[in-house]
Amino acid sequence: MKEGEKPKNLSVSVMLDGRANQEKVLPVNAGISEMSVSPNGKEVVFVARGEVFVSSVEGGVTKRITNTPAQERSARFSPDGRTIIYAAERNSNWNIYTSSIKRKEELYFYASTVLKEEAIIATDKEEFQPLYSPDGKEVAFLEERTTLRIYNLAGKQSRTIITADKNYSYADGDLGFDWSPDSKWVVMSYLTGLGFVRDIGIIQSDGKGQLINLTQSGYSDMSPGFSKDGKMVYWYSDRDGYRAQNTQSASGDIYSVFLTQEALDRFQLSKEDFALVKEEEEKDKKKDSAKTSKEVAPVKIEWENINERRVRLTTHTSVMSDAVINNTNDKLYYLARFETGADLWMTDLRTKETKLVTKLDANQASFELSKDGKSLFVVNNGGSMKLDPESGKEGNVNINGEMGHDGAGERAYIFEHAWRQVKKKFYVPDLHGVDWPFYYKEYKKFLPFVKNKYDFADMLGEMLGELNGSHTGCRYAPPQVNTDATASLGIFIDQYYTGKGLKITEVLAKGPLDKNVSKIKAGHIIEAIDGEELTPKKIFINF
Repeated sequence: MKEGEKPKNLSVSVMLDGRANQEKVLPVNAGISEMSVSPNGKEVVFVARGEVFVSSVEGGVTKRITNTPAQERSARFSPDGRTIIYAAERNSNWNIYTSSIKRKEELYFYASTVLKEEAIIATDKEEFQPLYSPDGKEVAFLEERTTLRIYNLAGKQSRTIITADKNYSYADGDLGFDWSPDSKWVVMSYLTGLGFVRDIGIIQSDGKGQLINLTQSGYSDMSPGFSKDGKMVYWYSDRDGYRAQNTQSASGDIYSVFLTQEALDRFQLSKEDFALVKEEEEKDKKKDSAKTSKEVAPVKIEWENINERRVRLTTHTSVMSDAVINNTNDKLYYLARFETGADLWMTDLRTKETKLVTKLDANQASFELSKDGKSLFVVNNGGSMKLDPESGKEGNVNINGEMGHDGAGERAYIFEHAWRQVKKKFYVPDLHGVDWPFYYKEYKKFLPFVKNKYDFADMLGEMLGELNGSHTGCRYAPPQVNTDATASLGIFIDQYYTGKGLKITEVLAKGPLDKNVSKIKAGHIIEAIDGEELTPKKIFINF
């Protein structure tokens, strides 16, 4: 608008290099977010960049299972190893899918030729985090992030086990649950009414019984699991953890509750007494070898005094990221952080001997014990490895694949995902009075013109900013390779000094240069560093 004139629109041309190829072929050997091993231990299913893959443990043959711009997660094998189940966010909704080997003569996914994908649980509600029952007949899953339901594969019907009012999900995947070995019980972390404090509850999988509190601790109890024999339930708790000044926990332990007194008594036997018991059992096993049954023993629970059969399994509190008990209930393996990243530790549950098995230095890590209990399959900082839990000997899972990547399709999916996450999970239903569908239309029209991740992050951040809410935004942080190592001297520089070098206005107390032997004081001028003159044309930051 010029003085004396009416305002008018200006013609603005933005020059864009749109020649970048939006479809690329990317290697698949890192960036793994989750991994699970098959029942026979010969292949693994994993998720990388939101796609499901299967790889042979030996040989490095990798096969892509899904091919969509959308996200898949929670990929697991069925008990017979011929089906993979996972959740996928497609058509603006989370549903549960399976991919199965179609030809009977083909034994492995990585060598299969024909796969059949099927949406087995697909309603207008959000369903994800599927978990097969050990007998393979049913699937437990979360509906709308908080309701635990079970789907019967034969009857194709779902039933509610734990209602939505028992839980609150802060982030997808934060509600843990597990099946008992006989498929008759489910354990889950749930809210007890004390803020975000969770206890561990157990309930019959048929939904007919009541949810029973196994922990009753008043502290945060999470990530429950059954032992392989179904005689104990174990979980992570911060009840004995080191606590910060604001009462938030910084560490925790693994606890267990024994479902019968007999199981607890057996656990508490000394090493010598247990050896005698095992010897007698081996003799009895030989006598009854002809009567061996493949049926899973039913889980037995003695409710009286069950809370008094709680045992702390770890010998030291720590910041943990995963834990598992071996098949014979005498070893606890866990990922604990004491120094920089997480490392693999082991506690002998009978002798209480605790040792570091191997250094991993992992920022993000998880693992799974193979069905035979002889191997740990670890996701470590996006990479994969196989560990001998006894010796700590490392071996690689030879993942060697590639994938076609549609950059524009992926950005369009992330846009939809972010918009829907706000609609589903923002802390107030009215979204601060913001017309969220309006902003969806207004910002979506920019998508065809966004060609890179930097611009996309800015655009998505602007849309989320319309909410005027804290802890909302978007950023792109590409990996930094061979970056400059800038000095941190602990000084303030005179920004108005125009002479040669850098003039110091203050040396920070207790900083790198605040030493008894240092002669550097306020008013001094740094003329050169490592013999290189500091001229006015050179810019130095982070001093």
